[in-house]
Amino acid sequence: MSVRRSGARRDTVDKSEFAVGEQGGLTLFVAPGSVRTEILRTVPAAGPIAFADIESVPVALVATPPDVIVSPAMSDRFDCIDLARMLHKAGYRGAYRVPAGALPRPEMVEAEVAAAFPGLDFAVISDRPVHRYLH
Repeated sequence: MSVRRSGARRDTVDKSEFAVGEQGGLTLFVAPGSVRTEILRTVPAAGPIAFADIESVPVALVATPPDVIVSPAMSDRFDCIDLARMLHKAGYRGAYRVPAGALPRPEMVEAEVAAAFPGLDFAVISDRPVHRYLH
């Protein structure tokens, strides 16, 4: 299994404005190793974090159910639609967030996921304060 936990906190970030997840809740970052550092810079977590490859997500959902899942919109192995499908099928009830990065029309991605996977708490987030995405 490719899930790694880290108790590291990002104390230099004002978590009340920029962090996802509830204080103490687990944030699962689903991303290839090559983009994990960039995602952590873009979306700091408010509590403990874990990492998983896309293939490990079903096991991670059972082993340590996360409060928030964060992934890139696209990677060389999957995109956010693939992961949204997996989460919806598994009955995941937490939040799923995707950093906007270079997406030209994030609202189109949000609309596509909402139409295909009703009930999934999904949002594309920017580098700006994310008050509306916090729990």
